[in-house]
Amino acid sequence: MAEKPTYEELEKTEFERKLAQESLEKEFRMQTILLDNIPGCIALILKKGTREIVASNRFARELGAVPGQTCFKTCAMRDDNCPFCLAPELWKTDQLQRVEVEYRGTWYEGIWAPFSKDLYVHYIFDITERKRTEEALKESEERYIELFERSLDCIYIHDFEGNFIDANPAALDLLGYTKEEITALNFASLLSEDELLKQGFNALRDIIEKGSQKDLSEYKIKKKNGDYVYVESKGSLLYKDGKPYAIVGIGRDITERKWTEEVLRKNEAKLAESNQLLAGVLEHTHMMAVFLDPQFNFIWVNRAYADTCQQEPSFFPGKNYFDLYPDEENHAIFQRVVDTGEPFFVEARPFEFPDQPERGVTYWDWSLIPVKDGMGKVTGLVFTLVEMTGRVWSEEALRESEEKYRGVFDESITAVYLFDDKKKFIESNKAGLDLLGYSREELLNMSIPDVDADPIVVLPAHKQLLGGERIINYEHQLKRKDGRIVTVLNNSRPLTDSEGNVVGMQSTLIDITERVQVKDALHESEEKYRKLFENESDAVMIFDAETLLFEDANEATLNLYGYSKGQFLSLTVEDISAEIEKTRAVVQQLKEGKPEIKKIPLRYFKKKDGSIFPGEISTGTFTSSGRKKIIGAVREVTERRQLESQLRQAQKMESIGTLAGGIAHDFNNILFAIVGNTELALEDIPEWNPVHANLEEIKASSLRAAGIVKQLLNFSRKADYELKPIDAVAVIKDALKFLRSTIPTTIEIRRHLPEKEAVILADPIQINQALMNLCVNSSQSMEETGGILEITVEKTTMEEGVVKNFTDLAPGEYVKIAVSDAGPGIDSEIIDRIFDPYFTTKEIGKGSGMGLAVVLGIVKTHGGAIAVDSQPGKGVTFTMFFPVIAEKPVMEVKTPDEIPRGNEMILFVDDEKSITIMTQKILERLGYRVETRLNPIEALELFRSKPDEFDLVITDMTMPQMTGVKLAKKLKDVRSDIPVIICTGHSSLIDEKKAEELGIAAYAMKPIEMSDIAGTIRKVLDD
Repeated sequence: MAEKPTYEELEKTEFERKLAQESLEKEFRMQTILLDNIPGCIALILKKGTREIVASNRFARELGAVPGQTCFKTCAMRDDNCPFCLAPELWKTDQLQRVEVEYRGTWYEGIWAPFSKDLYVHYIFDITERKRTEEALKESEERYIELFERSLDCIYIHDFEGNFIDANPAALDLLGYTKEEITALNFASLLSEDELLKQGFNALRDIIEKGSQKDLSEYKIKKKNGDYVYVESKGSLLYKDGKPYAIVGIGRDITERKWTEEVLRKNEAKLAESNQLLAGVLEHTHMMAVFLDPQFNFIWVNRAYADTCQQEPSFFPGKNYFDLYPDEENHAIFQRVVDTGEPFFVEARPFEFPDQPERGVTYWDWSLIPVKDGMGKVTGLVFTLVEMTGRVWSEEALRESEEKYRGVFDESITAVYLFDDKKKFIESNKAGLDLLGYSREELLNMSIPDVDADPIVVLPAHKQLLGGERIINYEHQLKRKDGRIVTVLNNSRPLTDSEGNVVGMQSTLIDITERVQVKDALHESEEKYRKLFENESDAVMIFDAETLLFEDANEATLNLYGYSKGQFLSLTVEDISAEIEKTRAVVQQLKEGKPEIKKIPLRYFKKKDGSIFPGEISTGTFTSSGRKKIIGAVREVTERRQLESQLRQAQKMESIGTLAGGIAHDFNNILFAIVGNTELALEDIPEWNPVHANLEEIKASSLRAAGIVKQLLNFSRKADYELKPIDAVAVIKDALKFLRSTIPTTIEIRRHLPEKEAVILADPIQINQALMNLCVNSSQSMEETGGILEITVEKTTMEEGVVKNFTDLAPGEYVKIAVSDAGPGIDSEIIDRIFDPYFTTKEIGKGSGMGLAVVLGIVKTHGGAIAVDSQPGKGVTFTMFFPVIAEKPVMEVKTPDEIPRGNEMILFVDDEKSITIMTQKILERLGYRVETRLNPIEALELFRSKPDEFDLVITDMTMPQMTGVKLAKKLKDVRSDIPVIICTGHSSLIDEKKAEELGIAAYAMKPIEMSDIAGTIRKVLDD
């Protein structure tokens, strides 16, 4: 049986109980003081097991909690998912935990930490403002990145020494560098010394002195592969912390424009050389190009493709693409293009080389274009590729970097400190230790002055706190152990004992260093965005995807459309569109994002004055304040389309010239046989015989046909014609004498001709032909209704501003010949095609489509230009311009001569049997002795056998085995003084000037009349 405790033992037990109770009461008072003085957050102390709480006054006020009871029973919210109480699993751990949640429209950050053996403290902070700041930065960065990455122009940033800091994809693609490569370069290294002195230093000086360039600079820049591009650039300063630290430049690739302008200045005689240059560019460009047949067998590959595949170009022809690179999905795409005839384009398509596994997955931009014949059947595929692997990897790295940065930012820590009335640290949580970088033992031996870096702010605050006042949300700076300065947001209150005496201070610090940096970065990002936006040479605008109202527009937009800023921001995107339905469809597609639209090559827009212009669009989307926004960049392409149209017209002219040259030789040979045999028949039949008149008509018709061939050759600039000073007024007067008899009497002819002569360098027959073609064309448009045909001739002076609208014209004085009618006019849809060969709107049998094409050819061969002005229902005016010269007109009087004859020995060579027989008869009637041969080799052998018997050789130019020029050279090798006459229907290898340079005695174009050939022979033999 246990002994009863003694009185002394009971007294000792009671004393120990009282001490424990006093200790608990003191601990509870400390808890209450701590919780009641915590600013800016809600705090709870929860007892393990029973989950009883000791809550701050703010918690009690806002949530209705009662200290001493469980939070689930007393909390007015009664929500098991309440963010103010972390998940029940946390009761099982003694480790500090942190979480961010959104509850009822407010973001909170909660910290769960052990307070003592059986108690836990839970702090909840309102972080809504921080979240909003982060969202604003994200939106600003998205807009900046969208504009930077999507811009059609090249954007680059470099420091004041010219070292590159960054460049957008357009700049990297243009120069052929990766981002890592470009940031290792200096801007000056891309320029020649001359370019650097001429443009670079001047531009840099303007930017540094004035903040930005007033005028564009033009550079010739060397790409990574050694090629050069022309870039038009403009730069301005970038600022950080109010100080300039770098230069941002916006450049536009004008290489294509330079090239197009250069091509248009070249004459058509050098087009073949241009084609060789184009072939060279395709062969050596970094873009890979492949030509396949419809079964996907290789026909041709360029060097870039062969190098990428680690083969020689000769390896591929004859092999099948999918035998080398099998891929069912790609095969289906290729087959669909062949079956449908529709091109296929794709960006960043993944691909793995089966014979280069070390490369892994690569990414490519595709262009798969079908080649069709005249019937629309696909006869081949043009396959071009540009590798985008580096760009894809860079974008992925950027995304990973941003996610890592965001994760670190989200793990920010809040610090809580307790100080005594001497400003000495008496308590700190782990966050506080991390904030200042000290261990717990080190910090508790320090006071506020040891870490204060901002005494001007802190000392007055401490005075207020020790005086019993509270201080909320004041910013100051602290000095970490490592010397780094951090900026904090401080909420402090005085700590009091049970009697209300101030015994210390409690401070809750939030490290806002990163927030301050974020704000600075936001400001810097906004500044970069605004500078890029305002300095972008394209029209850039932002509008709401739902209302379609414009929210922002740069200066280029206002200049392009003709509005003020206020006027433009009151418009919708439909107000500036000339294709409203297409615009609505694009906006809807951008809103849905499927499929994504990046570029629209052509759309038509409407300016304030109502004029319409074509433009190229680059688009993108971003979200701001929960609403989808659309950003669009518009580039006016009116000038580029005009240049492309002029280039296409020049190519058409080259095509018809090639056609004309090709048919001229055979056609003139046929006409030569007709004319020659007709002249032989005319000599055999007396003039009283009716057949004689018929033969004369045959001869005249044949010579007219020869004139048509000559017109075709004139049109292609491949025929011989004689330009001499003539009075244009006199030639037109003569032409108008015959015009009246060729057009209906229902059409009135009105002439407006000057009294003074207007001398031009021209062929009068061709000028006559051009005028007649225009007059007949105009009269046909008025056949049914009748009307007035007006011909006006006058001198005019064309200034620099006018001649730039015409290709190859220079400022000066011109004769202007205008032909106007009162017909129905020309539809705007076909007016660009009226000069195309064989284009006609007339019924079959009423026009060949060559009239206006021939006029254009005549005008161009005379160094002139032609313009057309027409409005439906108001007739047409064609105006020809010919340059005036200072010489006097040449007057020629031609009198018929007797046909000369002779008896010399002639060797005649031509591969056409009918021409050989006919020419032999003509020459023999003229008294000459003749030997003929159909083969130039046989003719040479005959001449070598008896060279002294022949007085003259007449030979065709185009023959099998040997040309006439080559035959003449070999004949002269045998006998140097033998005269040779070249007689041809047409050849691009010889003309009168070349014949003279080669020592040919004479040059004659078929068909030739008997009198002409007789005169030529006699002149050569007598000389």
